[in-house]
Amino acid sequence: MWPSKIRRRHVQIRLIVLDVDGVLTDGTVLLLASGEEPRSVHFHDLDAVAAARRYGLVVAVLSAEESPAVQHVAQRFGISEAIWGAKDKLAGLRELTNRLGIALEQTCYVGDADRDGPALEAAGIGLAPSDATAAARAAADHVLAARSGHGVVEEAMVLLQNTCDQAAGRGQP
Repeated sequence: MWPSKIRRRHVQIRLIVLDVDGVLTDGTVLLLASGEEPRSVHFHDLDAVAAARRYGLVVAVLSAEESPAVQHVAQRFGISEAIWGAKDKLAGLRELTNRLGIALEQTCYVGDADRDGPALEAAGIGLAPSDATAAARAAADHVLAARSGHGVVEEAMVLLQNTCDQAAGRGQP
């Protein structure tokens, strides 16, 4: 298990921003002769996105891809707030938070790749799956036990709820 660098101050997270490939999916892309690129998702993560909304969080997607396949993943999760084709993830995260009127410090970003590093560092809380790149794990405040596409959002939501409860004095230190 990697050490956690989650800041020991009150953090009020209002927005959770998720990469698609490597976070919502396991990062595997099947290339079919038809040109389709199917991806799989985990039902626990579908439930976790719904729970995030019930908890009062805005949920958004920030992806370097802009294919119909990644957009279909977001649709399956019921996520309409998105930035597509964001090769510069930090610029994309800033654009998204500005558009939504939510401060970076009130944002949790979950990413898995080298290009996610600056966004992971800039967000109030940056999280990376256990199989993220070394650069993404180093930039994250906390590395999750879950692997890409296998309960990452579920674990992130549990961690956020526990962190926010502890910061507010509702949980065990």
